[in-house]
Amino acid sequence: MAGLSSTLYRKIMGMKFWSFMGLLAAVVWLLYWFNRTVLSTPHGFEVAQELEQLKEAEILEIYHSYLDNIEQPCERMLQAGPVGDEGWQICDDEEFRPVKPCLAYSFGSHWGKSFEFDQDLARLYNCEVFSFDPTMKQDKEVKAKSVQYFDYALGNSLGKSSRVMTLAEIRHALGHDERMIDVLKMDLNGREWKVIRYMIQHGELSQVRQLFVEYNTDINPSTGELLRRLYTLKAIEDAGFKRFNIRKNQECSLFMDRVPEELLKNIDTGCYEVHYVNTYLTQ
Repeated sequence: MAGLSSTLYRKIMGMKFWSFMGLLAAVVWLLYWFNRTVLSTPHGFEVAQELEQLKEAEILEIYHSYLDNIEQPCERMLQAGPVGDEGWQICDDEEFRPVKPCLAYSFGSHWGKSFEFDQDLARLYNCEVFSFDPTMKQDKEVKAKSVQYFDYALGNSLGKSSRVMTLAEIRHALGHDERMIDVLKMDLNGREWKVIRYMIQHGELSQVRQLFVEYNTDINPSTGELLRRLYTLKAIEDAGFKRFNIRKNQECSLFMDRVPEELLKNIDTGCYEVHYVNTYLTQ
């Protein structure tokens, strides 16, 4: 062993400077790769080895169980919008409630039947509410002075369409770069998974106090997609967001033809309306 070490030492010392630097860079890169891929515990949106060992039905059960449980009880909640579909619960606890100058974004406002959620936010908390949906048309019945409507969609990439913008682009266009968003609601009909991954990766939710998301689970995802979704949910939690209220939207149909019948009987919804508070942004 000593002879091998001395031989390597002589060879290294005899190398030209740039050859030595190249070797050093290669060794540093190899150590970095080994640390990232072998030693490190997967996080964010990567796949954990322990989850990879589970069967698809087991992963699916974890996925639905995670979406169906709260972490941060809210002592007082106020209903905004109709009870049931289209309505959401606002956490009115002192450390999380919207305060003046209140700012709220509502994405996917026109998928449903009413604008009551947007209008109630303006009424209950005197919020300045901005509503977005690519199917939006100015409705004569909507007259809330504190709600502004835009036919733009929330996206997960830059510059692909003039009608699709990231949250950062929207905030900049509206002059809200430095403002806290008290409430952000997303009902994106399945696009929420990619959009949220982008938002987390780019730190776009760091100034959001309450986050409401309708997660669509009705399309049977691959095992890889299930794992990505689990780690998307974990990344939201790591960003400080805790679930304080869950509502199963029974109007969402459920199509999971590959799921064992004994598991499917415990899954009775295709959509979860998940309410979060950002515990990093208490009053």
